[in-house]
Amino acid sequence: MRSCAALAPVLLTAWLLVSCTGAPPELVGVELSLEYVDNFDLDRRYEQLTLYALVRDQDGFADIRELYLIHDEAELYWHFDPDSWTHRRLAGENWIGFDGLTMGDWSALPRGRYRVVVIDASGEQDERAVAIDAPPFSAVEHQLPQLNRTENSINVVGAPALLYVVSDDAAHDDHLSSPGQTLAPGEHAVAELLADQRSVSEGYLYVPLGSYYGSLSGPIRR
Repeated sequence: MRSCAALAPVLLTAWLLVSCTGAPPELVGVELSLEYVDNFDLDRRYEQLTLYALVRDQDGFADIRELYLIHDEAELYWHFDPDSWTHRRLAGENWIGFDGLTMGDWSALPRGRYRVVVIDASGEQDERAVAIDAPPFSAVEHQLPQLNRTENSINVVGAPALLYVVSDDAAHDDHLSSPGQTLAPGEHAVAELLADQRSVSEGYLYVPLGSYYGSLSGPIRR
């Protein structure tokens, strides 16, 4: 009869075989949004992209090592790893991605087909194709909200806008939350807009223009 000490290496080997299957990662879904940004701090208008991928791996989420967004035609790609992507745990699922991706020279993001690629520790990968066909900034500029700002208020001119907030609470990711309210055209006091948000650092106004794109204006601060 084998002793417990003799069985230990056998049991350890069996556990490793079960826990490290070498199974490829799975890209279950991709959520993409493009914003035409009117940045008050930079006094600049530009486009930015937000992308999150729902990833599963039988070897465990820690097995995921790399995330790429690739535009083959433009010979352009962005690379992320666990130190640079944002990880969100939503409804028991692991989403990884990034917020506010821009071109280095503030030019328009390439349109057309992109590939989202995820790679695990063993080099196995999965990918999905997504497309950006949103109109250029110049085509939607007349639809962007017109905001007249003073030190203590903003005046929304034209279309209503949704108020989003960014939390500075360490217990939450630093990203846009759900819209708190819809702002009708007219003047709004900034203190009142953010009065109920104890952990808010900034507010943004968003106007949807399409199924996955819209305008984003801000930041607005108390």
